[in-house]
Amino acid sequence: MTLQHRPRLGSRILLGLLVVAIATSFIASPVAAQTPEAHGTPETRAFRLLARVKSDEWAGLAMSQATPAAGEALAGAELLAALRSGGLVIFFRHADTDFSQLDSDPIDLSDCATQRNLSEEGRAQSRQIGEAIAALGIPIGEVLSSELCRCRETAELAFGRATLTPELSSLRTTATEAEEQERIEALRRLLATPPEPGTNTVLVSHLFNIQGATGISLDEGEAAIFLPLETPAGTATPSRRPSASGSG
Repeated sequence: MTLQHRPRLGSRILLGLLVVAIATSFIASPVAAQTPEAHGTPETRAFRLLARVKSDEWAGLAMSQATPAAGEALAGAELLAALRSGGLVIFFRHADTDFSQLDSDPIDLSDCATQRNLSEEGRAQSRQIGEAIAALGIPIGEVLSSELCRCRETAELAFGRATLTPELSSLRTTATEAEEQERIEALRRLLATPPEPGTNTVLVSHLFNIQGATGISLDEGEAAIFLPLETPAGTATPSRRPSASGSG
């Protein structure tokens, strides 16, 4: 090779290296885009969505070879291992309901006859969820539920207990926009509050509540699993408020 060809060869090598660098950056970018979003600020406790599990997916979780969906962090056996270790918050939308029923306006939270309730399929679904979680050895600590009958019944059929929690009641039972926003913020605090060591907290609530707090949607009976994140602010304690009347 003559000396006059050497500069041209060097230029080709540099150009090739540049193409490789650009291609590598495009390959890496989808992985970065799938990093789960953390909700919260430096002044408040935050939480991160780890996974969503449909009602019929619990039984096969140990054998699942699924990979995390976009915006989620865990799936299959890795998700199960995290759940068995505890420290997570599992938010359930109530199980399947009978849409031939309508919530009254105003609703009476103490009278299930004024509310849309679980269907027979929803009751069976609730039992199946609880049986699968127990069989998987997932430790459950607190079980907090909306005051509406469809959520309380979901919790009791699945886990044998429920602590009625006004913060989890339907946004449609609030009287003002300010109260609705307070309830959304209260749910965010619950999602950010670590469970007792070695357990997972269960929350049973409504679609509009989880949409307002996180922007995600869930089917009836579907769960979203969150990791509370430590911040310097310390443990957040949701305020206890009486619920308002309305439909929800």
